[in-house]
Amino acid sequence: MRTVTGSWIPFACVSVVLAASLTACGGSGDASSTADQTAPPVTLPAPVPANHAPTISGSAQTKAVSGTAYSFKPTAADADQDAVTFTIANKPKWAAFNATTGLLSGTPAAADAGTYAAIEVAATDGKDVTALPTFAITVTAAPAVSKSVSISWTPPTQNDDGSTLTDLAGYKIHYGSASKSYTQSVALTSAGLTRYQLDSLPSGKIFIAMTAVNAQGAESEFSPELSVTVN
Repeated sequence: MRTVTGSWIPFACVSVVLAASLTACGGSGDASSTADQTAPPVTLPAPVPANHAPTISGSAQTKAVSGTAYSFKPTAADADQDAVTFTIANKPKWAAFNATTGLLSGTPAAADAGTYAAIEVAATDGKDVTALPTFAITVTAAPAVSKSVSISWTPPTQNDDGSTLTDLAGYKIHYGSASKSYTQSVALTSAGLTRYQLDSLPSGKIFIAMTAVNAQGAESEFSPELSVTVN
């Protein structure tokens, strides 16, 4: 039998150890490892500028005369450059009002005499209103103007039926401010008159016609009408 002798070298046993480092999400590990969460930006609306009320100025005449034109126009402005219009309260019945320009105008008649109170003119930009102080307009009748007109005529010689006129007693002068609508008259009781002066006539156009009157008081037809303008 063969015998082997010598030294034995044992195989080394190698052991490999793997190390792992695990970090649990949401645990108590390093805060820097937690994902950042940022809120979305918030946009605030721009502030609305405050409105400036319009301004208005002007001083109206408080007296008017019948037959004479009257007018008043205020001045208005707006710092915001808004369009400005006008309003009125207690407008006189004889006047007109323009909402675009603010013009109050008109010509009162004699029948419009009186006082028109609490008139208020205002400006508005559609948001705010600014008014002038209230005022009154007193309308007075125009003073009467006395004028005279002299008229002349040829005495009639015949009656309406063509017969000779023998009992002429006088005349009657008819007149007024409208054609063939005579509101006043003057009786003349002398057949010898051929001229007469009408006094205290108002200004304007006057229409005049005459009639002849006989002894019984009967009047003839109207003569042709005469018109004259009294200044």
